[in-house]
Amino acid sequence: MLKKTTIVMILTLLVAVGCDKNAEKPVDQKKAAPQPATQSPVLGKALAGAKQVSVAELLGNPHVYDGKIVRVSGKIEDFCHHKRAWFGISAKDGQGMVRVFCAPRFQAPADCLGKRAVAEGKVELNTITAEQAAHFGKEHKFLAGVKVEPGKPVVLPIVRAFGAEIN
Repeated sequence: MLKKTTIVMILTLLVAVGCDKNAEKPVDQKKAAPQPATQSPVLGKALAGAKQVSVAELLGNPHVYDGKIVRVSGKIEDFCHHKRAWFGISAKDGQGMVRVFCAPRFQAPADCLGKRAVAEGKVELNTITAEQAAHFGKEHKFLAGVKVEPGKPVVLPIVRAFGAEIN
C-alpha cells in the first residue's frame, strides 16, 4: 500500500510539473537581439513610445497622471545606493525630482549618477511617512524643494518602470 501511494504521489508531481508549460522562461541575454552601437543599452523592456511628460509637469499635476503610462527623461541626480531599486530624474530647471522605480525588473546601474535617462512606466502616487521623509532627507536628494511638514506624510508621483535607457 505504501509503495502504491508513493508511486501515485510521484506521478502526480510529474504531471503537475509538466503542466506548467506556459510559465515564463528567463530571457537568455546572450541570445537576445543585439542592439546597434549608437543606441543606449536597454534595461528591462524596450521603450515603446509612451507619451513624454516632463518631470515638472508630473510633479505639478500628479493626480492627472496617476495610473497612466508615461515616458520621462532627464539627468539622474539621485539613486538608491543600497539596493539600486530606483533612480531620480531631475526637472530641467533643477526644481524637483521624480523617482523611477526599476526593481524588480532591473537595477539602476551603480555608475548612473550624472547620466541621462529615458524611462517608461506606470505612474503611481507614493505616500512617504514623516519618518521615511526624515531618513530620505538625510541620505537622498529627491525631497529637495518638497515641503515636508512634521508628522504629516508626503505624497509624490513615482514611475514604476517597465524599461529605461541610461547613457
